[in-house]
Amino acid sequence: MTNTAIAASELLRDHEPAIRVQSIEKSYKELHVLRGVDFEVAPGSIFALLGSNGAGKTTIVRILSGGSSWTRRT
Repeated sequence: MTNTAIAASELLRDHEPAIRVQSIEKSYKELHVLRGVDFEVAPGSIFALLGSNGAGKTTIVRILSGGSSWTRRT
């Protein structure tokens, strides 16, 4: 495990995550753009959302900011 992963896991061990995303899915008609996205962000941490063009980064940010709705979540 990297030092960054260890530091993040130590932050989460003692606290609830500041952000928890579980099983977010988003579709535009038959086009599935997000399938089962999961992540947690520890309080006080810095989180980077990385991916290639078309990976769904903007869609995730729009969902989290309330600018778009998810198709399904569990």
